[in-house]
Amino acid sequence: STIGLGGRSSQVVVRSEEHNLVATMQNLTYDLHSRVAKFLDPNRVLATRGETTFACPAISLKHSEDKKLEYLHCHGPGQLYASHEKFGSSHAEAIWGGEVHVVPDPTGPYHIAELIKDARVVVPEIVESGAHETFQLDLGADQLRLWVDLAKAEALQGEENILQHELPVSRAEAIGNVSMVSDEMVVDHSNHINVLLKPTDKVVPNTQSSENEVVGVSHTESDATKNARKRLQDPIRLSIDQIQINLLHNSSTGKVELERVDGTGDVIITHQPEANETTQEFGGDSPLILKGKRLVVESNGEADQTVTLIGIVDEFGKVTSPAELEFGQTRIKGANLSVDRLKNQVAINGAGAFQIPVSKDFNGKQLERPAMLEVVWQERMTFDGLNA
Repeated sequence: STIGLGGRSSQVVVRSEEHNLVATMQNLTYDLHSRVAKFLDPNRVLATRGETTFACPAISLKHSEDKKLEYLHCHGPGQLYASHEKFGSSHAEAIWGGEVHVVPDPTGPYHIAELIKDARVVVPEIVESGAHETFQLDLGADQLRLWVDLAKAEALQGEENILQHELPVSRAEAIGNVSMVSDEMVVDHSNHINVLLKPTDKVVPNTQSSENEVVGVSHTESDATKNARKRLQDPIRLSIDQIQINLLHNSSTGKVELERVDGTGDVIITHQPEANETTQEFGGDSPLILKGKRLVVESNGEADQTVTLIGIVDEFGKVTSPAELEFGQTRIKGANLSVDRLKNQVAINGAGAFQIPVSKDFNGKQLERPAMLEVVWQERMTFDGLNA
């Protein structure tokens, strides 16, 4: 049998003290046999649960006999807003223009939440008291998917510091016309971003970077109980066709760290390094531009990261499309170009070449006017900003 409530001139209000939920709509139907509920409102069904508000014109859901969610479908454009004291006057939000589907993941304890058409997830700036660390994210795509453990998410309701607990999200995927803005990286264009998040109890050593580091970093204020988090002064901008990002979450330290990035397609990376004597000599105030066909970033925490760009080599070993670094007048290219942020070193594995501005001759005598030095090699070159 089916229970129906509401009508054109009336409004249905559903309250659940057990789940801290209040929902308003024009029509509600519930099938006792199939355990399917349908919420309808030509304007929007509005559901509020604690600090979270959900709005959509039509929602259908099914639950099991033990009240576990079997599926949830939202038809039509909608929004989800979540407030928190750390967001200040702002809020986190998810927006979509088509539909939302939440279904169980057959491979594990997760549900897959899929947002279709003009999907966007925004996390505002979060300021951790004492540490003065900020995090923010704005991710948009034609289609967004999140793998969420609903039981863990339920258990974290009301927790003040979620990062001190095992997170309920294990994976996020963005497909089609992807753009992303965070405090350390801006993805101007991508067709596919896949992010995997896994828990770890790994202890990361506190490393110090060189004063002449080409990719500049700065220290934020920190209390005496925490290591200062090294942050890029300006975010890295990235354009890439497909990219896989592996993140590690350490609940004991409450930090999410980059473990590995692997991307393919036409890769363009742009970064404005912090000015110092080395950057002024070799690139001036120019941005650092890296180009290639594949990108691999491997990280051991903090500034200990290696960025590798790979070009294309034919079957005879000839470089047909090199990886390139441009920095003002400086040009470095080869089949495999690697930047070690901690060692402040650029390396080319295999044949390559560089052009670099020089102001002195080989005897150290000042030249009347700057000249370009061009060097070609066949096996390997390393360059630390001062010596090659």
